[in-house]
Parts: sequence; C-alpha cells; structure tokens
Amino acid sequence: MSKKECFLFDEFQEWMGFTIIEGVWNIGGQNPIAVVNMYCFGSLSEKRVVWKEISEARKNTTIKTWCVVMTFLQQVHCVVRSNNLSLRKDIEPTRNT
Repeated sequence: MSKKECFLFDEFQEWMGFTIIEGVWNIGGQNPIAVVNMYCFGSLSEKRVVWKEISEARKNTTIKTWCVVMTFLQQVHCVVRSNNLSLRKDIEPTRNT
C-alpha cells in the first residue's frame, strides 16, 4: 500500500479557530477519522468557545475516531482521562516568546 492510499480524503470543513479534515484511514481496515487542527490564538475564554464548537461538531457526525492537533505556537494544558480530552480550567495557556 502506498502512502497516498493510507488516508483517503473525503471532506474539508473550515470553522472559526479550527479546521476539520474527514477521511478514511486504511491501515488495519477502513476506519473513518476526523483530523481537527485547532489554531485559535485568542483568550482562554475564546479557546473554550472553540473547544465547545469542536465538541458540538463531533456530536453531529457518525465518525467515532477524532484526532485533535494544535499549533506549536502555543501551549495548551490538557488532561486525558479514559479516552476523553478536556481543557483544564485552572491553568491559563501560555505562549513561549
């Protein structure tokens, strides 16, 4: 299988603060996947709004596997619990200058 056959592109969605690329991951079977690129640079409250929109987008799809990636220009503190990713509310994300 060539590298181009590993992921078959299906749909691209552009939202305020993030994009979603949907497709099929062909390694180990045909698995639908959504890859989310979060690039919001606003305040913590603005990032929470974007995170809520991502959660709502996920509720409105049949795709079960999601991969959320964020830009390297910011640090986001996250907590992982039993396959659920949530933003910590007690820590302000910071930028390296």
